[in-house]
Amino acid sequence: MFECIRLATWARAMVEFEQPELKDRYQAYENAKVGGLMKAYAQEKLRKTGKLDTMPAYSPERPLSEYLNALEVFCGLKPGSAFEVIGENSFTYKSDFLTFPIKPGAECLTDAWMASDMEQHGISLVFIGNAAVEERKAD
Repeated sequence: MFECIRLATWARAMVEFEQPELKDRYQAYENAKVGGLMKAYAQEKLRKTGKLDTMPAYSPERPLSEYLNALEVFCGLKPGSAFEVIGENSFTYKSDFLTFPIKPGAECLTDAWMASDMEQHGISLVFIGNAAVEERKAD
């Protein structure tokens, strides 16, 4: 049922359900589909630039900060310059990294984390607002 709804509405309409259970199930289905498409798109972009085969592999045995630093280096950035760990299973962009114009390496970095296996291990990129990140540091 969900595949039919998705094919009929994807990128054209917002889908809503009256029953909360159906809404939750459809949202989980949609997230899985979109996540897979985004990962495939990012991997293809890295493959076309010849970088996919040299991208660092995520391992849950290594600290998240270490892997994020490896992705930054992979994209030609200084380790610790773009990402910040904000929880055991979450990270965000540093407030001074997401600027306009976009910094060199930012597109590669976005493609790299999207192409990685972090999400399969419960690791998420989150946007909680830069002020909230600063408040957490102060506590």
